[in-house]
Amino acid sequence: MTECSLGMSVEGLPDFRHRGYCKMVDLGGKMALLWEDYGLDNNVVWCALIALERRGGDEMWGKVEWWDVVFTLDGSCLLVDA
Repeated sequence: MTECSLGMSVEGLPDFRHRGYCKMVDLGGKMALLWEDYGLDNNVVWCALIALERRGGDEMWGKVEWWDVVFTLDGSCLLVDA
């Protein structure tokens, strides 16, 4: 997994540039993004699956194929980076 330092926005998803916990991983040629949202009673972990396509030289395009909550934490729990 790699830190989410995209330096850009992904249309249709939250802005990841200021997230405390955001990770990305290669998933069979697609990019999976995981991020945490903090709530009053619980924290949730979201996941998005993005299909990638190279256009031109260094230009990358992505299409969000799916995103949803994948895990809910009790408000007294926190995720830590391992």
